[in-house]
Amino acid sequence: MNNFKAMVLDKVNDQTKLEIKQLRMEDLPEGDVTIQVAYSSVNFKMVQ
Repeated sequence: MNNFKAMVLDKVNDQTKLEIKQLRMEDLPEGDVTIQVAYSSVNFKMVQ
């Protein structure tokens, strides 16, 4: 499992950008924990 899809949230100045990116294990920062996930979902609330 060297390549995987990741949901990436970047913040530049006051703007945020959400993308689905194809990453490699080498793209991850050193020292983080990596887990294998079988199923997941994203829950969010819109605040206005």
